[in-house]
Amino acid sequence: MEADYERFIDSLKAFKIMADYPGAVRKLLSSDKEKQLAGMKLLADSHEPEIMPWLVSFLHSEDDDLQRAAYAAMEELITYHALKRRDPEIGEKIVILPLGPDDFNLQALAWPIFQALNRPDLYPSSVLGTAAFSAGYLLLEDFEPLLKRLLTNEHPANQHAARSALEIIENSRKQQTN
Repeated sequence: MEADYERFIDSLKAFKIMADYPGAVRKLLSSDKEKQLAGMKLLADSHEPEIMPWLVSFLHSEDDDLQRAAYAAMEELITYHALKRRDPEIGEKIVILPLGPDDFNLQALAWPIFQALNRPDLYPSSVLGTAAFSAGYLLLEDFEPLLKRLLTNEHPANQHAARSALEIIENSRKQQTN
């Protein structure tokens, strides 16, 4: 899983982001935390997979705010691309259809999600909820035990995120078998 993640990150054209979003990159490279947070938000709003190499170091930041922002930017990217595959035939339930030939595959992002869900004691609480939603939208069925463990987390928001992720995975699995 880690090797897939590293190959994925290496395959992305990080320089494209430098050319397309120079202001955001300048903010990320700043030593000012507020500018870094603003830069991550700008990149998240782009929904471009090429932002991921710019987020990698922040996913491991010792600063909780920067780490939360990086995971939130990754979740925004995952959610945006997953919801493009939402089944329009289903009403309120979120059902994500399998990847099509024109869909961007973000499955390799399972690695940082796994790290957070597998070692919740090492991450800020809000990162766990973000990681749970990301696991749901990526349909990471192998992560169901980790998500179920989060159902008993002390924070209701994390419990909600885990429940929602499990529902997305289950609803999508049921739809695929029909």
